[in-house]
Amino acid sequence: MSAVNPPALQSNHVAATHWARLGIIATFYFLSSKFGAALATAGSGNITLIWLPTGIAVAALFRWDRRYWPAIWLAAVLFNLSNGLSLWTALGISVGNTLCAVVAAALLRRARFDWRFMHWRDVLVYTLVVFVSMTVSASGGVATLVASGILPVAQATWAWLAWWMGDSVGAIVGGAVLIAFDPRHIMRIWHRQRLQDRMFAGAGLILLVASGFLLGGDSVGKFFMTAIAVLAVSWIAMQMGPWPAAFSMSVLAISTAMALYFGRGPFVDYDAHQGFTKLWAFITAISITSLYLATLAAQRGAVERRLKVAEDKYRLIAENTSDGVLQIGANNEITYVSPAYLKQVGYLTEKGVQPTIESLYAVIHPMERDTLFAAFYSAIELKAAERRFTYRIKILTGGFSWREDSVKFLYKEDGAFSGANIISRDITERKTVEFELAESRQHLREMTAKNEEQREMERKHIAREVHDELGQVLTALRMDISLLELRFGAFDPAFVSNVASMRSLADRALTGVRTVAENLRPVALNMGLHPAIEWLCQEAADRSSLDCTFETDGTVTELSEERSVVLFRIVQESLTNITRYAHAAQVQVTLEYASHSLQLTVQDDGVGFDVKAASRQKSFGLLGMNERALALGGQMDIASAPGEGTCIRVTIPTSTLTPGDPT
Repeated sequence: MSAVNPPALQSNHVAATHWARLGIIATFYFLSSKFGAALATAGSGNITLIWLPTGIAVAALFRWDRRYWPAIWLAAVLFNLSNGLSLWTALGISVGNTLCAVVAAALLRRARFDWRFMHWRDVLVYTLVVFVSMTVSASGGVATLVASGILPVAQATWAWLAWWMGDSVGAIVGGAVLIAFDPRHIMRIWHRQRLQDRMFAGAGLILLVASGFLLGGDSVGKFFMTAIAVLAVSWIAMQMGPWPAAFSMSVLAISTAMALYFGRGPFVDYDAHQGFTKLWAFITAISITSLYLATLAAQRGAVERRLKVAEDKYRLIAENTSDGVLQIGANNEITYVSPAYLKQVGYLTEKGVQPTIESLYAVIHPMERDTLFAAFYSAIELKAAERRFTYRIKILTGGFSWREDSVKFLYKEDGAFSGANIISRDITERKTVEFELAESRQHLREMTAKNEEQREMERKHIAREVHDELGQVLTALRMDISLLELRFGAFDPAFVSNVASMRSLADRALTGVRTVAENLRPVALNMGLHPAIEWLCQEAADRSSLDCTFETDGTVTELSEERSVVLFRIVQESLTNITRYAHAAQVQVTLEYASHSLQLTVQDDGVGFDVKAASRQKSFGLLGMNERALALGGQMDIASAPGEGTCIRVTIPTSTLTPGDPT
């Protein structure tokens, strides 16, 4: 025995499936044709209202493939022959029946129709395609009947309309059921529904069947029949989806048509044409409406499922992240709190108290709670999108922990506040590091300030030694030189010249001593800060063409030696920079006193500079001035731009401040 080739086995399977589908289509088409023919008296002649074979043909060619059209044509031929029609008549009608299904399937594919009816566009496309394609079968069938002499020409118009209506109802009702059929999807829908929903669906189907048979043709019966049918189909469509809606419509259509066949129902009192037309309009309208409602329900279900997935994903992230997540509603009620937040702020749930805005307010640091809530509500009034807040909160173990909240505010379309999403993070460790770093920097500044103080003391000492010791020695030396000139100058003219040269050298040395002493420690600084600054302004004016003026508010505050020296050096460095680089014509130095601080301002009308660029270049002069101010607990601000001059403003406390506990 030889082994079976797998491709051959696969080919046999495809062939078997193909022939099985051909048989299924032909069988159901033939049987449904017989069923439709049995209701022929409800229409006109041999034409019936609900021609279900059309729906079977459209569904088969669209869901499977157009190559199954021979099954439809063969079943239609056999049915027409079984009704006593001639071979040529049967062939002509069968061509129209087959061609309309082929056209419908092709148009649906071209329009990218979704067989699940998930959007209202699918309902519109399916309805329009059915209405258009059914004209093919109606035209072919009526033309064949007229040509064969079976149908008088006078009745051709009504016959064509009735044929078209029967095929369109069959395609809309029966075709929608088969096109949207998916066993797995139906089972999911069925199991997803509650027990009472299933019971209501079953009761609705029973009412649909009963409505076609039990209600009479009077006005009251018509009203109740319509109301019951619309309510039942609408409920099934909105609760169960597209396929149950199509199935319920098929039940209603078949039961109503059968009721008309047996002389019952709300359409029995009309004449044949009028009852036929009204029944067609009723079934078509309610079918399209139910499918549309089903698409709305399907879209709503899809949105709800997506929201459920997103909510589950969000909850999974929120409940497994180390950051706390808090959601606040439009009325400031807490709608969601993540486990991480409750764990971090365990104080809120320690005694079984549910988290509320009030409970949050109670555990926030007393010095920050009002400021925090005021900033929160101010952001809402300003329609802010996002804000970040840093505050302290009481913890169970004692003390406070630092938190940082990133808040995203939500608003409605009209701008009304609708809630906020808060991501809360414990930043106590980071804050501790920041405080330690700030404290370390302050220590470095204090050490630098201490070094500067020591340097100033050394300068003062050196200046005094140079001025007092070296200056006195040089003065005495000059006096001795002058004495030598008086005693011996008359005897030797050359000696006089040498003595004069020695006196000149002594004068130059004295001038150098005075200059060194002034640079090390200006004498004016010993007289106070104001005279020292005035001396600096005068020196700057003497060395250059600057118009340098000094103003004060007249208040004199006793300052420590340390603060006076720092302000003096800042003014000195500022005037030096102005003289070298600013090309200024005027400089204004202002000193203003407040209750606990003073402000020094040095402003010029020079060329200015880019402050950011200067900071990137690490200008040590500006950096030293800033560090001097920071070391005393103050700050320095520089306002400048190219071509706009420069303003240096220094603010320092008049006394040493004791820093508080940062935590």
